[in-house]
Amino acid sequence: MKRAIALIIGIIFLIASTKFVNAVVTTIVSDIPLSIISESFTITATISGATAGTNYLRVDLYKDQTINYFGETFNGSYWYTGSEYAQFLPIVIQSGASWTGLIQARTGNPSITEYDGMGIYKLRIRRYTTSGSYTSSEASVNAVTVNILVPTQTPTPYPTVLPTITASPQPTSLPEPTTIVLIILPSNMPKQIATLVLEPTTEDNNPISITGSVLGNTIISEDKVIRIDSRTMKSNNKIIDNYSSVYIVLGIGVFCCAILAFYVIRKKMKI
Repeated sequence: MKRAIALIIGIIFLIASTKFVNAVVTTIVSDIPLSIISESFTITATISGATAGTNYLRVDLYKDQTINYFGETFNGSYWYTGSEYAQFLPIVIQSGASWTGLIQARTGNPSITEYDGMGIYKLRIRRYTTSGSYTSSEASVNAVTVNILVPTQTPTPYPTVLPTITASPQPTSLPEPTTIVLIILPSNMPKQIATLVLEPTTEDNNPISITGSVLGNTIISEDKVIRIDSRTMKSNNKIIDNYSSVYIVLGIGVFCCAILAFYVIRKKMKI
């Protein structure tokens, strides 16, 4: 009786041991590149002892003694890194058989916390089951040492744009107002034609053109005399005083009249 009980216990222990051994899953990583650069690389993975079904494989890169994982895995359609396990590389494990295949990976765009520069890092394969769970010890055991030679990206400083200071425009000094005096004269007054152009008195006004007879700085138009301040006057023709001869004739006449009057008065005094 005791022998029968011992035999039964031995059989149970043997079955349990066999199941325990079969429950241990091993993942072996091979064909590791000598150095990992910014381009993608390919490794070989062999998985033994896993339960039949669909699994998902993810490549982790990390600094030893940290949990700052980075890297991207190609799932057959696109590169992925994230928390959705079903978007990593899907594989199908057959019952009682090992799986061996190729996995493509690359460093991606890690943050400064995840990747602090070129040097020695760790590479491992994380295997997710259909339910999304994975065994941390399995991933840690298959970790291998790699040399990553990807330079860190130095952020490009943006040029400092200094504000442009534009000086306020100084007010344009306007010419002194033109002095204009209007005097009504007879329309039959003799005219010697000349044209004067007056400077505008404001920025918006256009030059004023006046045509008429000229006497000094005075224009005699059809029915008026316009006297212009010479400081703000310019002409399209040189102004000539055409009345200078009149002044000479009048002076001679006055002088002759004075002499004639002198002789007449003297003659009367003699009488």
